[in-house]
Amino acid sequence: MFEKENDYVTNRKMYLDNKDYILKRFAYSDIVRGELITSYSIEVTDEHDYPDKGYTDYYFETNSYYYDVGKYRQVIRKNDDGEILAYSCNCNNFRDTSSCVHLVGCFHNYAFLIFYAKPDPLKISNNILDILSKTNKPVVKKEVFLSVDILSSSTDFLYDVKIKIGINKMYSYNNKQNQFLQASNRKDDEFTFGKDFTFNFNSNYFSKKATKVLKYINRFHPDLNKNWFDDKEINNFLDLLKELDYPFTYNLHKITKILEEFPLQSTVEEMDQDNYIVNFDLKDYKLISYNYAYNNSNVYYLSDKEISLLFLLYKQNMSSLIIPKNRLKDFSSGVLPIIKKHVEVNENLKDKIQIINEPDVSLYFDLNKDNVICNIKLKYNEEIDYFDNKANVLRDVEFETNLISYLETFGFIKNNKKIIMNDLDKIVYLIDEGLNLISKKYPVYTTENFKKLGLKKTKVSSTFSIGKDNILSYDFNLDGISNDDIVNIFKSIKEKKKYYKLSNNQIVDLEDSDLNELMNLTEELDITDEDIINAKGSVMKYRAIYLDSIKDSKYSIIKTDNLFKEFINNFHQYKDANLTLTDDELKTLRDYQITGVKWLYNLDKCSFGGILADEMGLGKTIQLIYYIKQMLKEDNTYKFLIVVPTSLLYNWDREFEKFAPDIPVKIVNGIKTKRQDLIENTNKNVYITTYGLLREDLEYYEKIHYHAVILDEAQNIKNPLAGTTKACKSMKADVKFALTGTPIENSAVELWSIFDYIMPGYLSKYDKFTSKYKVKEFDEDTNKLLDSLSKQISPFILRRKKKDVIKELPEKIETNIFIELGDEQKKIYVAELNKVKEAIEEALNDGGMSKVRFMILPLLTKLRQICIDPKIVYSDYTSGSNKIDRFLSVIEEVTNNGHKVLVFTSFRTALNLVKDKLDSIGIKSYQIDGSVSSKERQTRVDNFNNNDDVKVFLIMLKSGGTGLNLASADIVIHLDLWWNPQAENQATDRAHRIGQKNTVEVIKLVSKGTIEEKVLDLQEKKKELSNRLIDSNNMDQNIISELTEKDIKNLLAFENRD
Repeated sequence: MFEKENDYVTNRKMYLDNKDYILKRFAYSDIVRGELITSYSIEVTDEHDYPDKGYTDYYFETNSYYYDVGKYRQVIRKNDDGEILAYSCNCNNFRDTSSCVHLVGCFHNYAFLIFYAKPDPLKISNNILDILSKTNKPVVKKEVFLSVDILSSSTDFLYDVKIKIGINKMYSYNNKQNQFLQASNRKDDEFTFGKDFTFNFNSNYFSKKATKVLKYINRFHPDLNKNWFDDKEINNFLDLLKELDYPFTYNLHKITKILEEFPLQSTVEEMDQDNYIVNFDLKDYKLISYNYAYNNSNVYYLSDKEISLLFLLYKQNMSSLIIPKNRLKDFSSGVLPIIKKHVEVNENLKDKIQIINEPDVSLYFDLNKDNVICNIKLKYNEEIDYFDNKANVLRDVEFETNLISYLETFGFIKNNKKIIMNDLDKIVYLIDEGLNLISKKYPVYTTENFKKLGLKKTKVSSTFSIGKDNILSYDFNLDGISNDDIVNIFKSIKEKKKYYKLSNNQIVDLEDSDLNELMNLTEELDITDEDIINAKGSVMKYRAIYLDSIKDSKYSIIKTDNLFKEFINNFHQYKDANLTLTDDELKTLRDYQITGVKWLYNLDKCSFGGILADEMGLGKTIQLIYYIKQMLKEDNTYKFLIVVPTSLLYNWDREFEKFAPDIPVKIVNGIKTKRQDLIENTNKNVYITTYGLLREDLEYYEKIHYHAVILDEAQNIKNPLAGTTKACKSMKADVKFALTGTPIENSAVELWSIFDYIMPGYLSKYDKFTSKYKVKEFDEDTNKLLDSLSKQISPFILRRKKKDVIKELPEKIETNIFIELGDEQKKIYVAELNKVKEAIEEALNDGGMSKVRFMILPLLTKLRQICIDPKIVYSDYTSGSNKIDRFLSVIEEVTNNGHKVLVFTSFRTALNLVKDKLDSIGIKSYQIDGSVSSKERQTRVDNFNNNDDVKVFLIMLKSGGTGLNLASADIVIHLDLWWNPQAENQATDRAHRIGQKNTVEVIKLVSKGTIEEKVLDLQEKKKELSNRLIDSNNMDQNIISELTEKDIKNLLAFENRD
C-alpha cells in the first residue's frame, strides 16, 4: 500500500492542494528544509486504524538530516474525511516551537496517505444513480426528413444543390447551415429553422441514408449558399446518391433511382459501297457530369466506354459515325460493345451483317509436343475460328474477351495466334477436373493424340548385386521408363515439380513415394546421372553394408542377390573375431589398449577403416604396433605404410624396436634416389615415411598396393584441398586407418576430410557435407544434427579419455592468469589496434571480406605478439612487459620448488626472448623449434627426462606440440594462446600422459582486455563442437565387437543428405 501511495506525482499534487494547511502551522524555514527531505530518509513504521473513533494514526521514522544526527519519530492522526486532528515529533525543535522539518518531510512525501479522504460508498452510489436516472429517461424520437434538389445552371457543368429538412413542412437547410452546425458543436438542445419547426438534438433524428448525405454536404460543402457544384463535385455527389439509392430531383424532375443501363438508340445502315453509317439518337440526352446523363426524366450512370463515345460525339457536334467496311473489326471491338443492346441493322443489310450477342462456342483440344492447344470455333452468321479476320462479321468482342479470360483461369495463354497450355501441373489439372468444368459451359471435343494424356501409375524396383571386385551393380526397373527419363524425372523432383511427361505422352506423378525413394537412394549412394544411364557404377564394399542396413527399414524398393548375403555373412563372422596374440604377448598392454587393438583388427577383417582418436598420451602408437603384430601373425606377407610428421619419424622407429623388434621396419628418408630404392626394392613389412616425403615420392608409392596405410597425427590432412591430403587419399590399400587425438580442431569439415581418407564417400560428398554441417550456433536444431552425425560415425571412431581409462593418472589442473598490460605496452597495443581497425575498414571498402580474410591473420598476429612483449615487434622498445615479468616470477617459484616446466609459444622470437631472460637469471633450459632435427629433439627429450639439472623446456607449439613424451615435467605454461584448443591440449599432453606421477598444472597467461581474451572465448566454442561429435559417450569402446545385426543396421541407416 505504502509504495503505491508514495508515488511522487500523486503526492506532489496532494501536497500542493493542501499547502495552505502547512503554511499556517509550520515555520517557513522548517517548510523549506523539510521539502528537501526525500522519501528514502522516511519510513512508515506502522498504521493504527480506530473505526469506532473514526480516525487513523500513522507512525513515521525519519533518519538523520544534514544538520542533525539520529532518528526521530513522528505520529500524525487524521479522520476519515482527510482532516488532520493531531501531529507530533520527538525532536527538540517540535517540543520548543510545535514546528519541525521532520513533520514537513512526512507531509511532503506522504501527502496522499495523510490527506486522502476515505470515500463514502453510499454518497457515491447516490450520485451515480442521480446522473443515470436523468440521462437514461426514455425519449420519444421523431424522424426529420431530408430532400435533395439539383438544378443545372445556364453555364455548362455548374449545379445548384438545395437541401431541405423538416417533418410536416420542409425548410431550407442552405440558409441555416452554418448556424445549425455551430449549435450542434455547442451541444445546444434545440435549433429553430422556422416558426413551425424547431430541431431538437435529443428527440429528432435523420435516417441512416439521410445522415450520410448530410455529413457529406457538411464535410465537402460547408457553405451551400455561396458555392456551386462543378462537374467533378456533382459527379461525386451523384455517386453517393447512387450508392444509397437516395431519391432526389433534377431540374424539378423526380428521380427515384439512378439507372445503370444507358439506352442509347442507334441504327446501322449502308452508306455506300465502301462505308457503313451508324446513327445515334442523341436529341433528348443531356450530359450532367463525367459519369452521368439525363434523358426523359431519368438519370443514367454511364460506363467509361459509354462516356468516351458520347464525349467524342458531343465534342465534334456529331450524331453519326461512318464505319469504313475494311474497319468493321475495329467497330466490333471499339463501338459495338457499347451500343449492342440498343442497336438495329437496316433490313437491307441483315443478309450481310448480323449482330449476335453471345455466339455459339465449340472448343477443340489437341496435343502438340509439350503443349495443349485449344482451338475455338465461334458461330455468328457463319462459323469462324477465333483468330479469323473476316471483314463482314460483327463479333461480340466483349463476350470473346470473357471467354479467353475464362480459359486463362485454367492456365491457357495466347501465344502467336494460338491458345496454348505449357505448364505440366496445369495440364494434369485440366485432364483431372478442368475439362469437366469447361464442358458444363461449352461443347468440348478432344483429338486422339490428346486422349493419350494420362497419369501413369509407376511400379518401381531396384536390384543390386556386388562382386568380389568391389563393384556394386544395379538395375532400376520403372515399368518401361528409360534410364534417360529417370535422370530427368529426378531432376524435376529436385526442382519441386509435380509431374513429368514421358515421350509417349504419359504423365508421371513426381510425388509418387516409390520414385522419391529411388531418388533418395541414388543420392545416399552418390550414384551419378551417368551411372544411372549406364545402369552400373563402382563403390566401395562398405556402401553395400549400408545398403543392406536400409533395405528393410527404409526402402521397400531394394532387392539384393545371393552375393549380397554372402558379403553380409562374412561381415558378421569377423566383427566378433578375437585376437590370436597370446596373453604373454599382450601383457605389456593395458586393458583399454587391448580393446583398441581388437577394434582395429575387427575393422580390418570387415574391410572398414577407422580413426583411433584416443586422447593424447594413451598410447595410440603401441596399439597400432600390436594390431600390425596380429595381422602379420595371420599373413606375414602383409605390407603396412605408416605416414608421420617429420618430428616423430625416429620416435616410431624406437617404439617398434621396443615393442616389436621382430617386425622388419624400414624408415624411408634420405635423398630421393635412396628413397626410391627403399620403396621399390626392399622387402619389409612396415615402411615409415613423412607427409612431405610421401608427397614427393607419390609416383613410387602409387605403384604399390599395401594391406594398410596408417596416418599418424592425421589432423595433417584436415584441409581436403591440400596437396598432402590428396596424396594420402590416392594411396592404394585394403584398409586405411588414422591416428589423431584431435580429429576436429576448428570445424566438422576436418572430420569429413579424415573420413574421406579412411572410407571415401561414407560422409557423402564435400559440398553436401559442408552445406549440412556448417555450424554457427549451438541451438536445438544444430545439436540434433550433430547428435545424428555422432551416431553415424561412432562405429568407426574409438575415443577414450585419460580420466576414464587410467584411474591412477594424476589430475590436470587448468589455471588462467589474467595480466594487465603495462602503461607503455597498453599505448602500443591501442595504437596498433586502431591501425588494424583502419586497415580492415579500408579492405572492406576496397575488396570486401575476401580481401579482409587474406590480410587479417598477420594483423592479429602482431597484436598477439605485443601482448607478450612489444620488443618482439619493435626492437627499440625498452619499457618491459608485465606478462614476461609474471612469467619469470612463476618460473622462479616452481623451479625452486623442484618442478619441471614445459613452456609453449607460437612465436620463435618469443621463444628466443624468453630463453635470454631465463639465462640472465641463471635458469637453464632446452629449446625445440623447427630448426632442430628429429634426432636432436629426441636427445634433448631424453636428457630432460633423465636429468634434473635442466628444469625448463621451451617448445614451439607447432614444432613440438605432438609426439614428444615429456612426462617428467608437471607444469605446463602457455605463454600465448593459439586459435584452437586442441593444439594446446596436444602440447599439454606431452606432460599429462602415461608415466606421469604428479598432478599436472596447466597455466595460461592471458593479457586482460586484449585479443587474447577473445581467443579464449573462441577456444570454448571449438571445444563445444569437438565435445558434441568426438568426446561423446558412445566412442570410448570397441562398438563394432558389441553390435548386434539390428544395431548395425540402425547405426548405418542414419541419413547423410540434405
